[in-house]
Amino acid sequence: MYRQYDSNKNIAYISRTKRYIDEDGNEGTQTEVYKKTYGGKHFWRVWLGDLLYTLGLINNSKQLDVVFYVLDNTDPANNLYIGTIRKTVEMTGISYGTVATIFKKMQEVDMIAKQSNGVYKVKPNLLMKGDDTKKQRLVIEYEKIREEGQKHEKPNAGDAMDGN
Repeated sequence: MYRQYDSNKNIAYISRTKRYIDEDGNEGTQTEVYKKTYGGKHFWRVWLGDLLYTLGLINNSKQLDVVFYVLDNTDPANNLYIGTIRKTVEMTGISYGTVATIFKKMQEVDMIAKQSNGVYKVKPNLLMKGDDTKKQRLVIEYEKIREEGQKHEKPNAGDAMDGN
């Protein structure tokens, strides 16, 4: 086995040569080369299958433009998009109705969760930048935001009966 490491690019090339004899008795060699990259854990990850499923609910290119604007302007440190619908309208030049519609759709299909007015968390299972540990933390944060949002939207029917 042969290994060559390029410290400038954090890449190791590993080659393995095997000698073999085929069915006819002919000798030969086969070399396999593997490329392994070290580091580089912090990059944008997109789970394309999930994203395309979500995007299937978009019915025009202006809505898609809004989605891409939100994704492009999501803070990679915390997966937050900070911007009201009006601010998004100003920045994209797309009508208020279209932006409001796609924000509602993105929440309905569980692509974003509204943390507060003008603050949305992008679902880390669809898009995030970082390693698996960060993804786990972001998923927990996202689920907490969703649960809080659901509590405020739909009060438990039993609570009203108890008088609490």
